[in-house]
Amino acid sequence: MTLGFRPWARGLLGALSLAGVASRAGEVAWVSVFKAAWYVQDREAEPELLPQAENPFDLLARAQLSPEFLADPDNLLFISGMSLRAPTQTYAMNFDPAGGLFWFYAGAVTAQALNLRHPPGNYRFTLHSLISGDVHFTVPLAADDYPPAPRLLNFTAARAIDPAQDFPLRWNEFTGAGGREIRIEIARADTADVVLAEGPLSGDLTTLRIPAHTLEPDTGYLATLTFIRYTTQWLDTDPQVLAGFEATTQFPLRTGPAGGSPPPRFTGWRRLPGGNLELTLDHPPGATLTLLGSETPSGPWQELETRPTTGTTTTFVVPAAQLGDRRFFRARAS
Repeated sequence: MTLGFRPWARGLLGALSLAGVASRAGEVAWVSVFKAAWYVQDREAEPELLPQAENPFDLLARAQLSPEFLADPDNLLFISGMSLRAPTQTYAMNFDPAGGLFWFYAGAVTAQALNLRHPPGNYRFTLHSLISGDVHFTVPLAADDYPPAPRLLNFTAARAIDPAQDFPLRWNEFTGAGGREIRIEIARADTADVVLAEGPLSGDLTTLRIPAHTLEPDTGYLATLTFIRYTTQWLDTDPQVLAGFEATTQFPLRTGPAGGSPPPRFTGWRRLPGGNLELTLDHPPGATLTLLGSETPSGPWQELETRPTTGTTTTFVVPAAQLGDRRFFRARAS
């Protein structure tokens, strides 16, 4: 499946706050430092970290200029930039002029590798202004306290959603201490258009209902489920500050026809004399079934046989010579 992670462009994680404030009111609305772990789930199993080449762990620091300051575009002419002093090094931050946001991103293949460059401690933001000089904001980041990896519990059902009916997404419990929030976003797999975004939700929730007709028939989607743990959450300072840890899992969703029939379901299997494999399925009446096989749950999947049917139960026999190392099977109806 196609991943849609854009770590530096993560949505706002609520109102943000700050420690050690020495700010001029109105220039900066909030500052934040978060570490995150990124997962994918492509079957009924525990999510797995992104491939190492994709940097499954990262740090994202952000500073948002205030709406009052941005209301006069000429104010930006007097800002020469912002820097971030981490416990081990100082970095120039990037600037998004469309949103008035300074940001710094760093990725790593393991949490340990991320900590070597960006350990716990104070992260000091410095706004370089031609009017007021350098203005400093300090954000404390705690020792690692990542949330558990979000896991979709009804993964198989979520691959055959009837879009004409409400559908509940169910996930594992968000355990641990600290302030907790949950966010979820669903986007079309082909266009990345977001069709549902919910959050912040209570950290105690374990289910969310997708309303009927939110999803289109016969369409693939990608969902991202994020657990957020706050280790610093100061909402009464100027600017505000948040810091903490996130865990995000991306998983596919798939719809069938609106009000459609249930998908094929395996009901039995056995080895026949000579090593052939017999598979029995229940399915919608009159469906054309395609049997697919793979050596691993993640594919690649190969079509083994396509057959029209008349009843509601069909048996496939996979010859031993064709079976090879295939141990996983799927069936689809058309």
